[in-house]
Amino acid sequence: MKDDYTRTTRRVSVAAIVTPLREASARAARVVDVEDLDVQASLLIETHSVKSRAAGFFARVLGGDGDREHWTVLAVTPRAVIVGTHGETRGTWVRALPTDTLELEAVPAIGGEMTARTLLLASPVLASLGPSGEPTRVGSYPLVLATAADADDAKRAIESAIASRRS
Repeated sequence: MKDDYTRTTRRVSVAAIVTPLREASARAARVVDVEDLDVQASLLIETHSVKSRAAGFFARVLGGDGDREHWTVLAVTPRAVIVGTHGETRGTWVRALPTDTLELEAVPAIGGEMTARTLLLASPVLASLGPSGEPTRVGSYPLVLATAADADDAKRAIESAIASRRS
C-alpha cells in the first residue's frame, strides 16, 4: 500500500508542539495525573504529515481525508501514553491510554514499509478529548510514523512503560 503522505517525525519539547495539539495533550495528560509532559515523558515526538498526492476517485467520492496536512503527537509516560492528531478539517483529538491497561496490537499487513511504520495502540480504558474537549471512549488508535526506526523507538518506549507499570 502506498502512503498518501510525506511524513516527518521528530523529538520535541511540549512548547514545540503545534498549539491546538499541545493544549489538548496537556488537558488529556492531567486527566491521568500526568502534570508535566516535558519532565515525565520518556519519549515525546511529533509527526507532521503532508499529502503528497491528490486523493483518488474513491476518496473524493466517499469523502477521504479533507486535510492537506496534519500533525500527530505521541508522549510516553509511566502512567499513560498520550496520542493525538490535529488538522484544520478533522479538528483536534487526543487520547490518554493508561499503561496498566494498554496493549500494542499486531498491525494488519497493509503493505511492506507502511506496516513497519505503524503502531496500533489499544486500551479498554481510554480518556479521550474530542474537538470541543468532551470526553469520549475509543478502543484503539493507529499511529503512523515517518520511518520504521521511529516506530521501533516508539514501540520500545511504550513496551518499557507498560512493563514498569505492571511490575
